[in-house]
Amino acid sequence: MGQSLKKICDVKMGHTQYGGQSFQEILGMLSSGVLPFNSLASDVGKNQWQDLLSYNDFASFLAGKLMLASNGYSYDSLFNHWYVKDGDRSFGPFSLLQMLEFFHQKRLHLDNLVRHPSSEKWEPLNRCGPFEVKSLEKLLNCQELKGIFGRRQLPRIPYDNEVFISAAAELYRGVTWSLSAKGLGVVTDKSTIINLGQKVNIIINANHEHGAVQVKGKVVNLKKETNYERVAVEFDEENEFLNQFIDQRVPKL
Repeated sequence: MGQSLKKICDVKMGHTQYGGQSFQEILGMLSSGVLPFNSLASDVGKNQWQDLLSYNDFASFLAGKLMLASNGYSYDSLFNHWYVKDGDRSFGPFSLLQMLEFFHQKRLHLDNLVRHPSSEKWEPLNRCGPFEVKSLEKLLNCQELKGIFGRRQLPRIPYDNEVFISAAAELYRGVTWSLSAKGLGVVTDKSTIINLGQKVNIIINANHEHGAVQVKGKVVNLKKETNYERVAVEFDEENEFLNQFIDQRVPKL
């Protein structure tokens, strides 16, 4: 990923051209709306234009950033805070990656009304930057994203709540950032002693009427930060209560 940060190219939309932009700078322009997703890119000074999402490995770079945004590393951008209208109800906010997952799961369609805080009105999905047909096809065909969609068959929701993790006779407290009926992402204190592949028991305070939900699973991803750890847990089996809990908070099939 660090190597991609140094890559430089020219980008343009219509008659407006930006010379010598790094992938990181282009990402910022996409996030702020300065550049649309159907922009063109070329090697610096070559004027050999192609779709930005087909240029070099920019799509792979973008996929990595969508993963970070989905995991709560970046909130104030185009990559988060999407809302979906379904009849009289609205759902969200969702990250761009979660929106793409919903589309892949057929929970979202091109004529669904969606809104981003950068806009005051609801618009059909296919009229919103990354979901315009050409851009959407490129994103869905990105190998990195296809791999994510293949692993995530069930809808996920952003979820900020307290959980307890029991591992090797120790009990740790954490806060979730993402939840599905088959797993969750949780932030724990840096003193937590949990290993990749370790079996754990999770206690989720998902619903006051239902009481705590207890599930068993294993740690499938672990990232140590300066003051905390990010832990991804896959449940041993799909939890029916969480299925219903999440189904009430996402667009219907």
